[in-house]
Amino acid sequence: MCTVSFIPDCGRVYLSSNRDEKHTRPHALPPAVFSSNGYEIQLPLDPVSNGSWIAARNTGDAAVLLNGAFDKHLPLPVYRKSRGKVLIEIISAGKPVEEFEWYDCNNIEPFTLILYVQQQLMECRWDGLEKHIRELDANTPMIWSSATLYDNRIAKQRQHWFQDWLNNTREINTPAILDFHKKGGMGDRQNDLVMNRENQLYTVSITSICIDEDQVTMDYLDLKIGSQHRSNLNLLPILSTDGQTHP
Repeated sequence: MCTVSFIPDCGRVYLSSNRDEKHTRPHALPPAVFSSNGYEIQLPLDPVSNGSWIAARNTGDAAVLLNGAFDKHLPLPVYRKSRGKVLIEIISAGKPVEEFEWYDCNNIEPFTLILYVQQQLMECRWDGLEKHIRELDANTPMIWSSATLYDNRIAKQRQHWFQDWLNNTREINTPAILDFHKKGGMGDRQNDLVMNRENQLYTVSITSICIDEDQVTMDYLDLKIGSQHRSNLNLLPILSTDGQTHP
């Protein structure tokens, strides 16, 4: 939940996430498709919270979670609900951005939620006191780093790695993006995209979503056991102005 990239390219949109977790966190379940509120939603599942850090649904909308908002915060001993459950509830709503606007975030740990909804890119933050919503340019590639693990200097350095990779990559596709999310960095195990801090906190998985005109594909690399999974979800047909449905 700690490094996220967004890349639009040639009619496709890619959302990818490196999940950094404590070594004591139980193993997550690979992506599967679930039904919620009339939508089909694909996501990997965290067995502790029964939540997730990344999800896409059969409308072509998607959500990705990062821990923290703007700055590193001091966690409370107990929160009333996991952020992973918040993600699932918001992406299951008919209007996810509006759902975040009215959602009761009191006593929920600060988070950043990246929403791609109806081809709009929204950055939604809860800092523990207030919500902050910002629409971003959905035609521009972007990268985020969790405020709880990476300070501004490291976050800016990662932005430079990302831009250098974009400038030197001939073809944008899922394998190329996964390769960047695996190898991005300067050999600093503390802060590379696949990070490891004294074997206590490290990157446990990489997930990449590709949204095209008729389906969503989710690729999941489980770095703890070295396995790879792919899940496909067909998009709902679109009702056009002539009353006809189109894929």
